[in-house]
Amino acid sequence: MNLKLLPFLFATALLTPLWGQSISADDRPTLVARKTVDPIFPHRMEELGLSEGEVRIVISVDQEGKISEYLVIGYTHPALVDPSVAAIKRWEFEKPVFHGQPVSVQREMKFVFQNRGSVVSVDMGSFLDIYLGRLFPDRFVYRPRTLKEIDRIPTPLNATAPTLGASSIPKGQTGIAIVEFFIDETGAVRMPSLIHSDDANLGAVCAAAVSTWKFEPPTSQGRPVLVRAQQTFRFTP
Repeated sequence: MNLKLLPFLFATALLTPLWGQSISADDRPTLVARKTVDPIFPHRMEELGLSEGEVRIVISVDQEGKISEYLVIGYTHPALVDPSVAAIKRWEFEKPVFHGQPVSVQREMKFVFQNRGSVVSVDMGSFLDIYLGRLFPDRFVYRPRTLKEIDRIPTPLNATAPTLGASSIPKGQTGIAIVEFFIDETGAVRMPSLIHSDDANLGAVCAAAVSTWKFEPPTSQGRPVLVRAQQTFRFTP
């Protein structure tokens, strides 16, 4: 079996990729919130004369329904970040399932603040399903950078190929798997998410491999930045 890693791509720069291959709405893990907590509009914003804002956070929920990791990917003002993080840490979820089996999932959440309260929007779809809605307006002072905005494509320091051979993966398995992930300001991979796979076990192996990758910190005008990226794995005989 041969493995080909197709060219490394930045998802924020892609406008026409792989729509027909994304996971359908009827074939993805379910995630149900059983307890939600709204963030509190910070007094600091009022003192600055600001009456609204927005924060976007990606969360990872484990098989027990616990938030195992979160990543702030955008905000219009830094004063809104702490209230949003404090709120999401108090959310509780049902155990996520997929075809009746417990799984871990990632979801993108949007906190919209107004001086009279806040509105929380949770993306219950896959990352790619809402790609066009993930573009960040100019008012965001922090957001993932696009290919045109970074100084150069981050150089992989460690990009170990997926290891096949598990009993759940038949010998000679072929197919394609696409993993989306973030590279943070330190070059670490964050929130790898499987957005397409011809085989679930194959996809899980690829996502696990990507989670161990390390890059040179991405920069824009010399400053470390966050980027969103994709990697396509193609397995051939």
